[in-house]
Amino acid sequence: MRRQEALREILAQAQCVRRKSSIETGLPHVESEEPFHGDEMDAANWHNEAATNDRVGEIRWPSQGVLDHAVRRFSLGLYGTCDACGEEIPVERLRIVPFAAYCVDCQQEREDGGIGQPKFRRSL
Repeated sequence: MRRQEALREILAQAQCVRRKSSIETGLPHVESEEPFHGDEMDAANWHNEAATNDRVGEIRWPSQGVLDHAVRRFSLGLYGTCDACGEEIPVERLRIVPFAAYCVDCQQEREDGGIGQPKFRRSL
């Protein structure tokens, strides 16, 4: 499989997992229909639980904005290229962290405080 096809597949799978993780948990979500007929307190409790479940889903998975950023990078031909050094990010890393913008070495440097601004940054 060509690298570009692999990257496209990784992003498609990440988007699918993101949607499933926020919708198919079996828990109420804000955008789903209320499955009961109760009083105003029941409705308020249901909406509160739904909002909490949505928030937990957001914490579990990076924000949709991070995934949108990866998709935008793909459309510009930048997805899979490290923002700091410009080297290709291994497909294996992207399969695990589909929204990664840095190779392992540069990410480690960033976490250790060694990189302030990316050295190799193409504007999006």
